[in-house]
Amino acid sequence: MSLTGAARQGSPGPGAHDPLFRVEEAPAFTRRHLARLAAGTAGAVQVDRFFGPTECEQALASIRSLPLQQYDTARVPLSAYRFGPQLNEFRTAGGGLDTEAYWHAVEKAERACADAGLAGDPVTPVLERLAAQCGIPLVRATIDGRPVFGGAVRAIENGTLVHCDELVREFPDGLFDQDVTAQLAFNLYASAPERGGETVVWRRRWHPDDESHRQDSGFKPSVVEGCQLIRFRPAVSTAMLFHPGNMHTVEPSHGPRVTFSLFLGLTVPGELIYWS
Repeated sequence: MSLTGAARQGSPGPGAHDPLFRVEEAPAFTRRHLARLAAGTAGAVQVDRFFGPTECEQALASIRSLPLQQYDTARVPLSAYRFGPQLNEFRTAGGGLDTEAYWHAVEKAERACADAGLAGDPVTPVLERLAAQCGIPLVRATIDGRPVFGGAVRAIENGTLVHCDELVREFPDGLFDQDVTAQLAFNLYASAPERGGETVVWRRRWHPDDESHRQDSGFKPSVVEGCQLIRFRPAVSTAMLFHPGNMHTVEPSHGPRVTFSLFLGLTVPGELIYWS
């Protein structure tokens, strides 16, 4: 498969180059893509025109009345905002979930969606398209039988810290009723800046020694020095899937960068669940 202008290879660094760690362009997401990303035999998969430009405009119009909230400034800069509670923001120091605060945030977000006239949460149309392409029903993850919030809208302009997202490490005692064997990250770009805003993913998983590079809730750039990388330039209506257990970051952008984002989880019985 080819690489387009929306995604290109980065320098592999001084180490050995993995030819499988690249951005693959495809007309649609498939089960095979999910399997290869979960197994680490693909870097990322992009689908151009996952939504058409008109659909993206409609999606943006549907969320204009939703109340955006500021991110935790230890993870992303002051100018980054999002709608929809994200589980890792409610993680306790001991690796558990602040359930009272989380479910309160879920109820608040669901009321906001209802007040805005949305049928479901903001990513519902995205999920329907993704499920149709992969041929696998998507269901919300549950905690004690209660569905979590499904997806988030993110507006990030000043970038993020280098970080990785792994539910099984963030909540080592377990969180969902379902057992997750692999976690993937999905982004649909509804708005893209003229310059910047790239997602950079390194072929680099977390190691205990990395804590010496810790910076707030992320890591200093030194943690990925010399590692092979891929760089994905956002484009309106393009969607991207990658393994968030690899170190990754969002670079500063010059202009609005709005994504519909969620995590996917492959479970032991082969189900596909999602959360934010």
